[in-house]
Amino acid sequence: MNEGVRRGYDFAENRLRASVVADPQFARKNTGDNTPAVIFVQIVPGDKLDVTVAAKGGGSENKSKMVMLNPSDSVVDWVLKTVPTMGAGWCPPGMLGIGIGGTAEKAMLMAKESLMDDLDMYQLIEKSDRGEKLSQVEELRLELYEKVNALGIGAQGLAA
Repeated sequence: MNEGVRRGYDFAENRLRASVVADPQFARKNTGDNTPAVIFVQIVPGDKLDVTVAAKGGGSENKSKMVMLNPSDSVVDWVLKTVPTMGAGWCPPGMLGIGIGGTAEKAMLMAKESLMDDLDMYQLIEKSDRGEKLSQVEELRLELYEKVNALGIGAQGLAA
């Protein structure tokens, strides 16, 4: 997998920038080819292979936030308090991946996996506008979408 990443970033027509550093704690020297790749493997029954690729640099993870909320705390309130503190370091389109429940590690993995879901926000808005019943998760997604966009932060953390 790392060789595939290396070849992809070394490909002459690649427009993505390399942003992975070899020693993230001390030297922080850019590897120039985005290796080592972040790789998750899940062994499941069967004889098929499913590969999901996110062509992202390591810097795109720098705006990750993690919190352990009390049962009475509001996820929406925490997101609305946190997003404005993230500054200009995240590149558009700003996408929020949110993982709720489990251990800290599991919640972070769920948040990352949620970023691979279909982008169906417009369909969800249309469903709501038609008065169709929304699931609790759909209601939460719609509420977050509306309230985060109402913050007026805009691309690169600048005002809209």
